[in-house]
Amino acid sequence: MSDIALLQRARDGAKSLHLHSEIESLPNVPVDCASLKGKKIVLLDDSPDVFAAFFLPLFAATEGACSFLWHQNESQQELIERVTQGDIVLIDEYLANNMHGHTLVPELLKRKPNLTCIGFSNTARKESIFLAAGAHGFVTKDPGDPWGTLKRVAAII
Repeated sequence: MSDIALLQRARDGAKSLHLHSEIESLPNVPVDCASLKGKKIVLLDDSPDVFAAFFLPLFAATEGACSFLWHQNESQQELIERVTQGDIVLIDEYLANNMHGHTLVPELLKRKPNLTCIGFSNTARKESIFLAAGAHGFVTKDPGDPWGTLKRVAAII
């Protein structure tokens, strides 16, 4: 895909997520994130602020292969159906309607055993529950440093 087409897809994706920013160019991807290129990564979260922070870096790192699932009212079954379309899922712990991300991991892995599930929370205290649920890893998300966070994701995969 050409750089112009990829930039237009980024603009369209940002608009679909209701992100209010003009995208003039895609950022340069750090070498430590090169392993994310072309990976179908689904970011599951309930916070628009997380999408605002991670959209452009994740889009650039995956060359547009990522998707963003904003959890609002979907049931656990609906989330599982949508998440299993990816190869890797970054799952927030605290989702809408008192749903907890780690509880999705066993069912996701039952439905798609080769799915790489990574806990993705702003508190490191949640690592043990994600790993106990069968997640392949855990990353403390830092919206203030999305590239640093994505470098930790890349190290897991």
